[in-house]
Amino acid sequence: MFSLQITNEMFGDIIIDNNHYYIFILKLFQNYFEANFTHVRNCSIELEILDNDYFSNYHRKYQELKLIVSSERIDTIICRVLNISRSQIFDKFKNKEIMYNQEILKDVSIKLKLNDTFSIRKIGKFKYNGVIKSTKNNNFIVSVYKYL
Repeated sequence: MFSLQITNEMFGDIIIDNNHYYIFILKLFQNYFEANFTHVRNCSIELEILDNDYFSNYHRKYQELKLIVSSERIDTIICRVLNISRSQIFDKFKNKEIMYNQEILKDVSIKLKLNDTFSIRKIGKFKYNGVIKSTKNNNFIVSVYKYL
């Protein structure tokens, strides 16, 4: 899609269900998208336009992650989700690889709130569900859903 000079502001979620890909495109770009998005690498693809009602009974699938963290800051939680260091998170931040509530993350010290979403390029999208409980060491057990 990006080879068509379409930026991520022009489309929304991509849902993968039973080997079908559903892409939410702004109506303004629908005709351009239909005319030009005909191949992915060497494979021809077939597009079909569906009404939004098609997804009225769709329930997103998640994998729940329960993490022990020292704070609800986004950098701390992403470190635990990816099992990487804070310096590696800062590299992803500098390279604009982290989205927070559909915008490029501008501050790695943001404290997540219930139902905030964040996505990490080439990793996936996540939804923060809040603190489950505190530990004896003053850490938190938090719940994060990974979108499947």
